Amino acid sequence: MSDRPVIDLAAARERKSKRSGYYDTLADYALGQCEQSLIWCDWQRFGHWLQVYQHASAHLSERRSDSRKVPSTHLTCESCPTPPKRRDSLAGFKEATMRCVKICAILALVVLSTPVPAQPLSHSTSNEAKVIASTSFQVEAGAGPLYIKLFAGKLRSDEISADTTSSGIFYQFSGATEISIDGLKRATAAGEGVFIARGARVKLRALGEEPSVFLQFVLSSVAYSGVSDFWPVDSREIYRSSAPIPALKTGRYRLDLRKVILPHMAPADLPHHRSGVALHYVISGFGSESANGVTVLRSPGSVSYEPSELVYQWGNPGGVPLTYLVFNLNPEGESAVIADATSQ
Repeated sequence: MSDRPVIDLAAARERKSKRSGYYDTLADYALGQCEQSLIWCDWQRFGHWLQVYQHASAHLSERRSDSRKVPSTHLTCESCPTPPKRRDSLAGFKEATMRCVKICAILALVVLSTPVPAQPLSHSTSNEAKVIASTSFQVEAGAGPLYIKLFAGKLRSDEISADTTSSGIFYQFSGATEISIDGLKRATAAGEGVFIARGARVKLRALGEEPSVFLQFVLSSVAYSGVSDFWPVDSREIYRSSAPIPALKTGRYRLDLRKVILPHMAPADLPHHRSGVALHYVISGFGSESANGVTVLRSPGSVSYEPSELVYQWGNPGGVPLTYLVFNLNPEGESAVIADATSQ
């Protein structure tokens, strides 16, 4: 029968020492990897090795707390192997702390040195906007008032013809359309648009099996008519300004349609107003418009009218991108948007 003790204290001590050394080494290696990741701005790699370091540090903390609970009794016999020298815990703690402070300092430097995008004067004139259609437009002040109107229509397989009574921009919402303007044909896909002048002979024909759904932004001299130039199709009036566009003068104006896509949580642009007039239409997402001290939620399909005297802001406080259209008229040679003097 063997006299070997039930618990081999020497072997257990050796295994414990080796295991602690493993986590010490792992923590040091993980810190080194964190430093390398910061140098290369590899945030995914940094996050991984930071988790590894925290995992190893947690194990080391548990080991230290367990060792404080064990009574300090040692076997003193010549047959017991001498335990390996343990790394000085205080020195190791100081070294790890200094390396963590170094990493935090580098992170702070990266954050402070990263350029923060400046708040734009207007999202519709920033890099977040895309011009769908644009033209130079002649306005005659003595020709009568102009109203902004918005129509929506659905065109199926039949071809329709019309003589336009208003100038504006045709926007393809979904599907595709073959448009003939005074005999010049072109096809518009979803997201595209084309300017159509007043008095033009226009033919529309849906392309493909899907119906053509479109929006028609127009400048109309008729105040109360709710009928689109393309009345034979399934169409309806979405919006009509209640008053004429203010302060129009004889001269050239820039008429354009822009699509703006704001990422989620995009801050509001600066308070500004139009040099002419604008109409906003939300395609998707949920935005916020602030004007006259009131903030209004703008959901898909909502329309907002901004005459020249209105100071307003647009932003996207939601968790999904916001997409909207801006139909704008401004004097040629002047900026479409002007910063509010009281906010500067």
